[in-house]
Amino acid sequence: RIWAETGADLESEINCTASVMDEIAETVNKIYIVDSNHHDHVGKFLDNARWIFDKINVRYVADAFIAMLDGEDIPLRYLLNNKSKLSNETKEKTTWLEKDEDLIIYDTQLAFHGHIGANGSRGNTLQAYRRACKSSISAHTHVGRIFRTAMSVGISCKKFLKYNRGLSSWTQGIGILYPTGAKQLINVIEHNGEYTWKI
Repeated sequence: RIWAETGADLESEINCTASVMDEIAETVNKIYIVDSNHHDHVGKFLDNARWIFDKINVRYVADAFIAMLDGEDIPLRYLLNNKSKLSNETKEKTTWLEKDEDLIIYDTQLAFHGHIGANGSRGNTLQAYRRACKSSISAHTHVGRIFRTAMSVGISCKKFLKYNRGLSSWTQGIGILYPTGAKQLINVIEHNGEYTWKI
């Protein structure tokens, strides 16, 4: 959204992310951010060094590049915690999971985004997650589905963005994990600008 309004303004994007995180933090006690290809985009942007010629972003990201030189593995975390309007309360509630760090709640693995499969392969395979874990919830494929005790949730954004065209299998939806370990996939259905739930 911000990209279309301001051009390639990373600071505006980071502050938009901070605003969403603050909104979420008002309703929850804890936010976990799992390792994913989404926040890898900032690291890749810094790695390729083209940003030094980017007049809009060079001053903003220079500190993040120095932080990476000093050992910061997640430049998005650095930018949100040090160069955004993210509230201190949200920072305290947020845990950033490192690569390959587990997050198991109610016997369910929640640390798999799904961008990395078995043995470092690309992509989410529910069959592999089912074999590796007693229970799991992942994402990445943009499609809500269940394979035995492995569940993948859909997206929580608009279905049609500037970069996806034509037919789409994407589904909007969320997953709920209950204290018993039971999981529920809830699909969000949009019709004529109105949203309903389907369980």
